[in-house]
Amino acid sequence: MDITTLLQDRILILDGAMGTMIQRYTLTEADFRGEVFKDRSGSLQGNNDLLNITRPEIIFEIHKAYLEAGADIIETNTFSGTTIAQADYHLEDAVYDINFQGARLAKDAAKLFTDRPRFVAGSVGPTNRTASISPDVNNPGFRAVTFDDLSSAYAQQINALIDGGVDILLIETVFDTLNAKAALFAAESIGLNCALGSELMEPYLSILAERAPFAVSAHPNAGLPNAFGQYDETAVLMRDKIASFFEKKLVNIVGGCCGTTPEHIRAIAELARKYEPRKWSN
Repeated sequence: MDITTLLQDRILILDGAMGTMIQRYTLTEADFRGEVFKDRSGSLQGNNDLLNITRPEIIFEIHKAYLEAGADIIETNTFSGTTIAQADYHLEDAVYDINFQGARLAKDAAKLFTDRPRFVAGSVGPTNRTASISPDVNNPGFRAVTFDDLSSAYAQQINALIDGGVDILLIETVFDTLNAKAALFAAESIGLNCALGSELMEPYLSILAERAPFAVSAHPNAGLPNAFGQYDETAVLMRDKIASFFEKKLVNIVGGCCGTTPEHIRAIAELARKYEPRKWSN
């Protein structure tokens, strides 16, 4: 059964955070370098997408944990997988492999779960440059990147994700509309993620659910970060707050973003089974 058919039948569960899960492993510079990049100059620590190549077993393990928790859709570990983002590490030449391997890891994990259809979403992030905002307060007309640069970088990433076998593309956490337009040529589904917890997201989600002629997704943070940059919302608390999304039939896909774990996704998935999905007409 394809995903568009399933979206009409039930609420699909998206996975949760990748970055905060990776932090649990307390990785070192050597982990990010591996054998492939051991001679590269500059620090590579923190370049999480690189782990698709250098520590694939960790990414595979995280994917499995979310699938075991009940996720129908898992995201590739490719949030910063463009030449623009990887330029900070001088790894533009590794972009194809980062995305292709990221897609294959997620697909291989999904294939282990045969009880029902599982899907892989190719994660396409915002890049670290914006097309409509100047990084220089003294030169408001300056732009660090052009629309064409963004389009080209996104195309390279998306082609590699498709070659790797992703089922859908998830363009996420893009706060600059020009960046989003560079990545989106046609959208069959749109949603909201990150920046907000579920309570603060709901008013915007209600407007989207009322007007959108396509499927709607939401994957909020586990609340807002505290003074230490950590997320305090437990799985049970987040589940209870998201319940109104289901009761009001606002979503077709729901998951988690920053601060969420397999425990959060398991709690949300168990609740979602009790509700019908949002209906829409083209």
